[in-house]
Amino acid sequence: MTGEAAPGPYTENTRVTETAGAAVKVQTIGLAFRANTIVVKAGDNVSLNFTNCAAFQHDFISPALGVNTKVNIPVGGDATVTFKAPNKPGKYMFWCNTPSGPSNPLNHAERGMTGEVIVQ
Repeated sequence: MTGEAAPGPYTENTRVTETAGAAVKVQTIGLAFRANTIVVKAGDNVSLNFTNCAAFQHDFISPALGVNTKVNIPVGGDATVTFKAPNKPGKYMFWCNTPSGPSNPLNHAERGMTGEVIVQ
């Protein structure tokens, strides 16, 4: 692992490869990002377009990718995250840091809402 570890488990569900200049489409479905594995080239400017298909709030954060302030993805709404891919090849985690609520003390990441950017 090159970047900071996510605060929850990661299991790949869908992989996409970024094409230079084209935004990567990502959906939030339940407690998962679809796609949650994104392959990019070192040094590329990356744009992720999120659509929240869930009935509750989500967010995106990735200190390893320089996204240190969470980006909110509103219920039924969209959000865009942009960053410059690191020059060092490796795996960089991202996650949703939204709390689950009073009935479950774990946040979304701790429940598996995590993803990985693979820099080649």
